[in-house]
Amino acid sequence: MAIYLDEQELTLEATSLKDVVQAANAQALSQGRIVVEISLDGQVIPADQLASRQAESLPQGKDVHLVSSRPSELAIDTLNQCLQSLDEARKITSDAAQLLQQDDTTAAIEQIAQSMSIWQQVQAVVSQSTQLTGIDLNTRELDGEPINDIIRKHVTHLTELRDLLKAKDSLGLADVLTYEWPSVLDRWQQLVGEMITWIEEEDKTND
Repeated sequence: MAIYLDEQELTLEATSLKDVVQAANAQALSQGRIVVEISLDGQVIPADQLASRQAESLPQGKDVHLVSSRPSELAIDTLNQCLQSLDEARKITSDAAQLLQQDDTTAAIEQIAQSMSIWQQVQAVVSQSTQLTGIDLNTRELDGEPINDIIRKHVTHLTELRDLLKAKDSLGLADVLTYEWPSVLDRWQQLVGEMITWIEEEDKTND
């Protein structure tokens, strides 16, 4: 069995995946990078399984490959995925509004739940990206509007949506999704796009 970090073989005293990840991450961090992927004999371990599998003993006869990335690269990649997710949320929101107008409330609620799940993921990625890159949203603005104000407004929009769902107000939901949420999506896509630009600019400054 051999262990590689970015195709460079490592000499480690490790008995579990956790040992490998910790040792490789320590080496990557010393170079301003972080481990973003681990695979066993070419089979990538999904990120959502890694935590539960770290206690596993290292399999005999299988090579372990780890890939590292600069934090800024990881943040930009995940933020670009967020832009795609927001496009998906736009379609889902539009579909939900049409379903409500057709009195198909059950299907609409399923669509809304899916859209809100995307929003939770996007918010998590925005938060994680600031931690990875050191971008301080407290000091940033978008078109003259403080980022924190944009985030607070979004929380208000989500709360309004939840209240309408609880009240089973189909007409109110249809109106909000049709007339308010497109601009909310526009604003968040602007924000995510601007974050990518800020990170790229910071990268150039630090190089």
